[in-house]
This record gives sequence, structure tokens and C-alpha cells, in this order.
Amino acid sequence: MPHFSYEKLEDEMKDAAQNILKGFCAKNLRGIKDFVSTVEVGVPYKNIVKFTNKNEMDIIVIGSFGKTGIDHIFFGSTTKSVLRKVSCPVLKVHPAE
Repeated sequence: MPHFSYEKLEDEMKDAAQNILKGFCAKNLRGIKDFVSTVEVGVPYKNIVKFTNKNEMDIIVIGSFGKTGIDHIFFGSTTKSVLRKVSCPVLKVHPAE
């Protein structure tokens, strides 16, 4: 079995995520100016808070899956952690059903 570099795998995953995000923004955010999208690697809520504070964001739009019960206990809530640690408004969006 060939040996894969974690760093190379991480870079490839980040590149793929950036391409998907770029396509999503091109399709769904046409005509909207002054938005920022980025792909970061790490603990999601920490990266969101750090990026928000560094870039003085006006609002954060964040997806939420609404996990409850055991899933919520084990996986926590990125949205809840972000809400507690940023000073700008946060718009929580639920997925379409």
C-alpha cells in the first residue's frame, strides 16, 4: 500500500473544497458584492471566530443542521460556539428539506 502524506491529502482536500465553494458562490451569489468566502483547516468555530475578528466582519451566515440529543452532545454546536464568541450578528440558516 502506498504511503500518503497527510499534508498532501490536506492540501488536496482544501483545494477541492475551494473549488466547490467557488462554484457555489458563482451560482448562488451572483450580483452580491462585498462578501468573503474562505476555506480553513482546523477547529471550525475557532477558525470562524479568528477570521471574523481579524477581518471585522459585518455579519456571519452559518449553516445549521439542528442536531439534538446524543448527536448534539458528542458533536457540539459550531453555531452555538460562534454565537457566544463573536460581536457581529450571526444568521443561522437551516438546510432546505
